[in-house]
Amino acid sequence: MSIKGGQLPSDDAMKPFYVLGVNIALQVGSELKTMLSKEELDLCIKGFTDSMTGAAGDEKGEEMFQCCVQLVKIINLFAL
Repeated sequence: MSIKGGQLPSDDAMKPFYVLGVNIALQVGSELKTMLSKEELDLCIKGFTDSMTGAAGDEKGEEMFQCCVQLVKIINLFAL
């Protein structure tokens, strides 16, 4: 069984987690897909994954904050 080209895990116990990921993507990704390039979207997904797995640490908090500020400014340009 597949979901639009994606492949559900064969382990029935793991299928709900894949579907959870699809659900999260549907909730937040619909707008992002129209605003970000494939490369930008890939980096966004990597940042999400790194954060969820603990690979993204707090040691660059100020740098990450400034990046977020810049991103908000860019998004606001799209909203005009």
